[in-house]
Amino acid sequence: MYKVNLLPPKLQREGIIDVRRLLLVAGVTVAVVSLLGAYGIFLGSFFALKEELAATKEQLRVLEPTVARAKKVINERKNLESALNEYTSIMEKKRSYYDLLFDLAMVTPVDLWLTDLEVGTQSSDESSKSSDKSTGKSDKASGKTTSEESAGSSSQGPNTVSFKGFSRTLASIGVYMSKLYDSGHFEEIKLKKAVEEEAGIKFELVARLKEVT
Repeated sequence: MYKVNLLPPKLQREGIIDVRRLLLVAGVTVAVVSLLGAYGIFLGSFFALKEELAATKEQLRVLEPTVARAKKVINERKNLESALNEYTSIMEKKRSYYDLLFDLAMVTPVDLWLTDLEVGTQSSDESSKSSDKSTGKSDKASGKTTSEESAGSSSQGPNTVSFKGFSRTLASIGVYMSKLYDSGHFEEIKLKKAVEEEAGIKFELVARLKEVT
C-alpha cells in the first residue's frame, strides 16, 4: 500500500523524530559528562591532598630536632622539680641538734659521763625485731631482706641516738633515762647493756627521736 503526500514540499515532513531515543541519548550524555567531571574533581583533590601531605611530612621532618629538644627540656624540668621538691621536703624535716645537745648537757648526772654519741637511722621493722623475735620471724616469712630494709630506711632522716658511756651507779643511769624521756626529744629509750668495769658501769642506751612535724 502506498501513501501519497499531496502537501506542498515546504509543508512535507522531512523525517520522523524519535523523542524517546533523543531523551535517552541526552540523559546518557549528561550522566557521562557528570561522571567525567566528578572524576576530574576527584583527581584534582587527590593530587592536591598528596602535595599537602608531602609538604606536611617535610615540615615534620624539619621540626623533629626542635621537638626532641623541647622534650629534653621538659624532662630536665621535671627532674629539677622533683629534686627541688625532695630538697624542700628534706629542709622542712631538718632537725636542729643545738637544743638537743644543750638539753643533754643539762640532764646528765654528775657521776655519769659519755664516751660516744652517735646519731643514726633505724626503721620501725628493725626496732620491732630487736624487741620481739617473733616479729623478725614474720618479716622473714614475708620475704623482706636487709637490702630492702636499708633502702627503705635510707629515705628517712636520722631517728635514733646511741649513748655510750660510764656511770658510777646504776641508779644514775635510770635517772638519766628518765630525764632524757622528760626532755621531750625522745619517744622511746632502751638500755642495751650495762656492764660493771673498773672505771665504772659501762652502759649503752638507744633512744628513738620524735618525728619532726
